[in-house]
Order: sequence, then C-alpha cells, then structure tokens
Amino acid sequence: MNKIFAQNRYWGSLEEAIDLWKNNLGVEGMMIKQTNDLTLIKPNGRIDYESFDKLGRLQKEYGISFNLHPYDHQIFADKDKIYLDFLGPAEAEHYARLIGEMDKQIHKNELDPLITLHLGAIEIPGYMRARTTKRALDASIYFAGLLNKQKIESEIAFENMPDPGKNGEIHLIGNKYEHLKKVLEAGDEIDAGLCIDTGHDTLSEESITDEYLEKREYELKTIHFNGTNGEWDSHHIPSKDTVRGFEKSKNLVKEAKRVVLEIKNYDYDIETLQDFVDKVKRIC
Repeated sequence: MNKIFAQNRYWGSLEEAIDLWKNNLGVEGMMIKQTNDLTLIKPNGRIDYESFDKLGRLQKEYGISFNLHPYDHQIFADKDKIYLDFLGPAEAEHYARLIGEMDKQIHKNELDPLITLHLGAIEIPGYMRARTTKRALDASIYFAGLLNKQKIESEIAFENMPDPGKNGEIHLIGNKYEHLKKVLEAGDEIDAGLCIDTGHDTLSEESITDEYLEKREYELKTIHFNGTNGEWDSHHIPSKDTVRGFEKSKNLVKEAKRVVLEIKNYDYDIETLQDFVDKVKRIC
C-alpha cells in the first residue's frame, strides 16, 4: 500500500503540523517544504545541517516519515525571498551540488528518500526577466544531466506545473508532458520519475494525467492531491468540483508510491479533514 503524506507548510510549526496530521488524522508522513522555521537551504546558498538533524530526530520521536520538496527553488531570509534557479551553468551546477548534499543528509538521517523538484522558470518578477520556454527547458535538461554526476541515491520526482499565469507571478515550465519527458531522459542515470499535481493539471490546457495514464512511460513517484478554484493554484481539498477528471485522478492515487495531501489551511474543521483522509485511504 502506498504511503499517505501531508505537507508541513500552512499548518503552523512542524511540530504542530505533525500533531494535526499524524497524531489526530492518522497520516503517515510529511512532505517538507522550506518555511521560516525550517530552512533546508540557508540564505547563503548552503545546506542547513541543523534542520536535517532536527528532521531525523523528529522522525524517530513521532514515528513519521519525511521527504523533501525544496519548493520553487526559494531560499527564505526573513520576509525576503532569494530565488535559486537554473539561470546559467554556474547556478545549475550549484543547485545540483545542493541536491547532491541533500541526498547525503537524507540517508544520514534515514529520511524517506524522495526529493520532489520543479523545472526551471520562465519568469520570476523582481528577480529574473522573462525568457523563452525553450531556454527554460534547455536549462532544466542541463540540470538533470548534472544530477547524474552527483550519483544521487534518493528518488527524484519532477513535478508538472500549471500554465503560465495560473501560479501567481512565478511562471515555471512543466505544463506539458514533453517538458517532463525531455528532463527525465536527460536524468537517465538517477532514479527519476514523475510527480503529478492534480491542481496544477487542472490549470493546464494539456492534461499530464491523461498522458501518464495512456503511456505509463515513467514511474509515478508521488502525487500531490489537491484541487483548485479554477482561477489559480489554490490547493483546496480535491473533489469533482475542484479537479478536472477527478475520477481519473483516483487512478493516480492508487498507483503512486506516495500520496501527498497538499492542501492549504482554509480553516477546515477536523471532521472535514478526517473525512478527506479517510476517503483517500479507501481509494488507496
């Protein structure tokens, strides 16, 4: 049976998120995103080893599994955001080395060996000017090739994204199956596969879900199970009203190695959250 995870972001401190999702709702793991109280990468662009040691301790203390989603290549420094992307060879090489070091820390602290990554950016206002989709894809392909050289032992999942303009101001590639396929082909020496985000898929003209279910070329490492209000990447509880092809998405839940309940905190009551968790468990 696949494992069910929640996300730490939007649910208070890591300990508060664990108490809600693990202790009260019976979820087995947490997908860790960088937050103000838990830095995976420091503002100086280096790994925060203390955070990884903390994850190792909490994992044993609570009997929970943690995997990593570095999240938009963002490095949080107080209220400012410094973005790390594949702007050129130097940036790509640095980020690949960081992922390689994360891999070592994952195994040292016996975390769940999965790192979920986005592809490169087309535009990040205030940080990088718009570039062509081809340039962003070429940079992502180059980055995947660099991961081969890091001899990474953890699984890598490359995530689909919504169409540009549907994810706030940050425009990333990955809204087409071709993008993911080319990057996965470049990372052919690592244990790489797909992450399908059902909210992102709903906000893209091309359905990655349909492409995956038709071809099944790559392993589905994880699914980010969430819905959208139809306008932007809102991360609501998934349903037939918030996910395009909701019945098809249940097949993803059944097949993925890990199911992440990647919803935001919209003041859902505990009964609503428990009902959601129970429904996912029945699908699994």
